[in-house]
Formats: sequence, C-alpha cells, structure tokens
Amino acid sequence: MQKEIRDRNVFILGAGFSVAAGAPLINNFLDLSRELYDNPTSGLDDGERELFGRVFEFKQAMSRAREKMKIDLDNIENLFGLVEMQQRLKHAAPETRNATVYLIAKTIQLALEQRGGRGRIGWQINSKFGDTSSFPNNIETDTTNSRYFAHIYDFFAGLIAGCYDAPDRRTWRHNTVITFNYDLVLEDALWRVGFRPEYHLENAEWVDHGDARAIPVLKLHGSTNWQVCSGCKHIVISRSKVTGLPLDYRPRSCHKCENGHFQLLLVPPSWDKTEHQGLMRPVWEAASEALNKATRICIIGYSMPEADAFFKYLEPISKIPQ
Repeated sequence: MQKEIRDRNVFILGAGFSVAAGAPLINNFLDLSRELYDNPTSGLDDGERELFGRVFEFKQAMSRAREKMKIDLDNIENLFGLVEMQQRLKHAAPETRNATVYLIAKTIQLALEQRGGRGRIGWQINSKFGDTSSFPNNIETDTTNSRYFAHIYDFFAGLIAGCYDAPDRRTWRHNTVITFNYDLVLEDALWRVGFRPEYHLENAEWVDHGDARAIPVLKLHGSTNWQVCSGCKHIVISRSKVTGLPLDYRPRSCHKCENGHFQLLLVPPSWDKTEHQGLMRPVWEAASEALNKATRICIIGYSMPEADAFFKYLEPISKIPQ
C-alpha cells in the first residue's frame, strides 16, 4: 500500500526565477521591447514589428493623460492591465490587447534566445544514498570525486520531480509549482530531464504530449505555449512557445468550432481577472488547494507586487473552512 503523502512542498516562482536564463524583469521589459522594435536585425518580421508599433502607439496615447492618472506606463504589468481595462470599456480595440500579448511573448522569446547558456551547479551525495538510477540522463558525473553537475534549471527540474530523493521518500513526498511567469524556462527544463508539466487546464488539447510523467505546474497568469480559440474558447497546448513560429497560429481556424481563431492565453497581473475566469478557474482552484495542504512553501524570485492583489488573497481564502 502506498504511503500517505505527508510532505507537500509548494514552490512559488516569480520573474526573478527566470532572470538567469535571460528573461527580462518588469521594470526593464518595455526597454528591451523597444530595442527589439528599433533594431532592424532583432529577429522581428514585418508583421510582428507592426504589432509592437501598435503597443507603443497606445502607450504614447496614454502618456498624454499622465496628469490625470498615477500609472507607471514603463511597467509592463501596469501597461498590460491598462490595455485590458481600456478594451473592457471599449476605449481600445481588441487588436491592441492582442498586440500587447504578442509583444510580451515575443520579447520573452528573443530575450531568452539572446542569453544563450545557463549556469551550472555541482553537488555531492551522501555515501549512504547509494541509488542514483533516478538521476536524469543529462547529469554530468565526476566519478573520481563523486560529484555531479547540471545546469541550474535542469537541477531544479530534477529536484521538484523527485529525481534526487531517496527511494523511500518518493512515495510520500509531493511537489507543486505555482508560477506567475509566462515563459517556458521551467517547462523546457522538465522536458530535458524526462518530465512534463501538468497545467490543470480542463479539456485542453495537448500537441506532442508524449507519455512523460507529469509534475503540477500551475501558471496563474497563462503561458506562451497556451492558445485559446476566440470563439469556442478551446485551449491548445504545445511543447514550444507559440511565437517560435511567427504569427503561424493566428490565421489557423479552430477545428472544434471551425469559426474562431487562436490567440495567446495570457492574463494581466491585476485584481480583475473575470474575463478569464472560466478558463483559469481550474488552475486557481488547484493552486488554492496546494497552498491549503502545503507543509512547506518556498518562494523564488517573487516579491508579491501591488499590481497582483489577487494572489495576496488566494492563499488566506484557501484556509477558510467550507
């Protein structure tokens, strides 16, 4: 009989988690986007450059009203939230929101590609551990000194997957990741060590799913490999980032309703997430349950910004008896 899971760890990841991989932070995000837009050799095609330009035109228009509002428009989270609200009030076209979403995803993609390599970490194991058969195949070994080496994100992926646990502990330990990041830094590492993310999206369609063992990765703000149909709201998940094939997903019609077109599913980090509630509720509920049952919470690179008041109340609410 399987042992009761009594060691439940929740890892909360913010933007700081992905910095070492080259991902931009909130305050320099739009600076990098502007550099990509202005640089003719940045990797943007004409269609993508047009989308970037639309966002900067919106930002410029909003800056003219700066005396009437106290919003830092150089903060990508504030700008995204403002675009969302303007669309809700019908003061901005849906195309502006779609352009903002694409700018975010494409900026992340190019920033990660420009960074290139990742740092490595080395460690030794207790001589009594004995069993290293669960170590990922891409672990480097120095048999002379009994040391092991891995890229930092691969090491973390192996850690949450239980690859370094003693065999008896794997039966009663459970790890969950709650992340606010749109990027695929963690997912790419999981794939490299032989695992895949479990997003807890209901009725989502996986492309190139494979049979790898799943690790709960709860992305509260969406992901750059999630696409949603504008008509029937069918969700398609791919292993790679959507922006890796420039604009390829947008003209493609949904095979479920044969009417709508796919859009990136990213959610602004603001209190009002009602537009995405139906799609994201299973993810938020899974995050609340994980926090409620957690025996240990580890926070990496997340500062709980004022813009995302939603999460501040998610964990306390999960403690309220039903």
